[in-house]
Amino acid sequence: MNIGLFGLSGVGKTYLASKFVERRTDFVLTRASKLIKEGNQEIRYKYLDECKVNRNQFALIKGFELFKKNHPNQNIIIELHNLIETPNGPIIIERYVFDELELDAVCFIARSPKDILIQRKLDETRERSSVSELDIDSYQCKALELFQMYFMEFKTSRICILNSPSETELDEFIRRSM
Repeated sequence: MNIGLFGLSGVGKTYLASKFVERRTDFVLTRASKLIKEGNQEIRYKYLDECKVNRNQFALIKGFELFKKNHPNQNIIIELHNLIETPNGPIIIERYVFDELELDAVCFIARSPKDILIQRKLDETRERSSVSELDIDSYQCKALELFQMYFMEFKTSRICILNSPSETELDEFIRRSM
């Protein structure tokens, strides 16, 4: 099973997914940014533009195909973005990218813009755009709108939107999806 975990940068995807994988050895975790970087593509915020973001999607598709081949018979959680923040503003990731990944279930993680902004300031390991709570709210609304549009045909047991979720809420969704 391939599960896509969506949400803005700083929403807590890595934390929740890592905690889940610690408890469930039948799952492995990867991130779109990791697969893109392994494909020798640019992922650093200050260098991103529309051309690079689009090229990155091909690296993501190829990288995920390879990841699946290297992890046969394992369930996979992949952290994804359907909206990428760049110095020139957000760029929407087209639906075909997610179709190519062949996701079996998807979950969107949302938090309050204030909480996301606080988390971004605390996490000095990642370079991110300097934006306001209002910007984050706008980006999150757009990302959620895209998520719902892209995955509306999924069965209700295979799609979820979690607002400020606990670890158990993500566990419950994944259990239901299987």
